[in-house]
Amino acid sequence: MPDSRRHSEDTVIPDNESVFTSLSDDTLADLSSQVFGLPLPSFSTIREFSIASSFLHPGVSVFRSIDDARKGSSPMLCTQSSVFSVFKKNAPFMVICAYDDAGHSYEYCRVHFKNVANNLSCYILMFPHTSVVVLNNGLRPAADVSYCDTKLRVLGSSGDNSTFASGELKMYVLQPNALSLTDGASLVQPTPGSIKGAKVGFSASANGLCQALSESKKHLHAKLLSECRTLANIPLVTYTDTGDKKIAGSKHSLNGTVRMFHPPGDDSEHSMVMLCVMLVLREQEMRKSKGGKRPTYVEH
Repeated sequence: MPDSRRHSEDTVIPDNESVFTSLSDDTLADLSSQVFGLPLPSFSTIREFSIASSFLHPGVSVFRSIDDARKGSSPMLCTQSSVFSVFKKNAPFMVICAYDDAGHSYEYCRVHFKNVANNLSCYILMFPHTSVVVLNNGLRPAADVSYCDTKLRVLGSSGDNSTFASGELKMYVLQPNALSLTDGASLVQPTPGSIKGAKVGFSASANGLCQALSESKKHLHAKLLSECRTLANIPLVTYTDTGDKKIAGSKHSLNGTVRMFHPPGDDSEHSMVMLCVMLVLREQEMRKSKGGKRPTYVEH
């Protein structure tokens, strides 16, 4: 996200000249569009979150700033995952915990992985208030999400299409009429909050993008993807891997950063959900890395 002004990496940055609030070349004309039910121009603040790990905790934590990690403050989110979960029936791919005002953790999101069709897999993120499906494109480095009547596409998510991991993920907001793997997709959960019997269904014949994907028609699929348009030409959310950098004066090491446009104010439920989506896709990429080394950047 372009911003010529110097700023602290742990500060909320009012960006009154951001592409979401001005008619620049990077902004598409329709500023009356909505994202998560909110006016597009209201996404005028850039927030940077720090993803950190410690020696005694196998997952990662999301802090509001590096200073919070340095001071030992409670994180916003932390992950719990096991590489052996794939061998256990109905075991989650990952569990994400949040923290209350007293610093006590509680389960916020349970994540399950499922194969849906040829070249199509998904993650089901089960929150207390809703469930979100992330559909992995098996032919292209992308994943599609539909949340609060907003279509999103994460580029850089290598999914099944590469043996190499990606160190950068970018989430874009698609135009409402853009083709998405989520078009016509439905999640059936016989028992709310449980993965037992849960199924993700879609009609390939009613979704040209899914049909080309499931039939491995690579050229047609690439053509349909190239015709998709975004609301703005910069990402709403960006994750960047930073390797493993020790945070001075802290037991934590910095592993990555997430930069996000969002409306001014405190952390919203929408921001928390987007952070969870990026954490899941980050975990997918990290599991492709051997020996815990930094993921390899790949050209997409």
